[in-house]
Amino acid sequence: VPRPIAEEEIRQIPMLDGNFRYNLPLNFALTGRLGSNYITNLASIGASWNISYGRLALSVGDYSTLWYGFATMENSFDVSAIGWLNTPHVSLGFAFDEVLITVRAEVLYITARSTRVGDIEILSEKNTFAGGSIGVYTEQPFFRNTHILLGLKINNLSNAYQSWLAFSTFNDRLTYPEFSIGVIL
Repeated sequence: VPRPIAEEEIRQIPMLDGNFRYNLPLNFALTGRLGSNYITNLASIGASWNISYGRLALSVGDYSTLWYGFATMENSFDVSAIGWLNTPHVSLGFAFDEVLITVRAEVLYITARSTRVGDIEILSEKNTFAGGSIGVYTEQPFFRNTHILLGLKINNLSNAYQSWLAFSTFNDRLTYPEFSIGVIL
């Protein structure tokens, strides 16, 4: 979470993330994602259309995400948030002999968001353009039939769902990095 949002209370908590893909006829695919760091949880479902020509690949898609966050402490603090996000995206990949490099661009729309303290809603927004991001990812063989993924995504967003617990009123667009490390089974 960028410092202007969280001010001095910065906690770097990685999210355990699982991504799934099911290929369909005519170069379509269904995608899914589940993620959690206990405080913030999400589930996504989407679709994409993919085509490749030689060593070049193109993917165009969209996914919707439901996220939920909660923080409850004994008899003193009870806050929760929930939101729907919509993320259209396009990816362009190039395959080298043993390495695949992908550049992915996406935009983020907040379809709905609500933050509550106890039973009182303190923040609500709908149908808001939050910004976009661009990422560069590499995949390469790792062990037997697995691959390792390394990625860097640069976000330019006015409202990151990860910052819901900061109660920020800061609404300027910020640029900040996001790192990914993964194993592809």
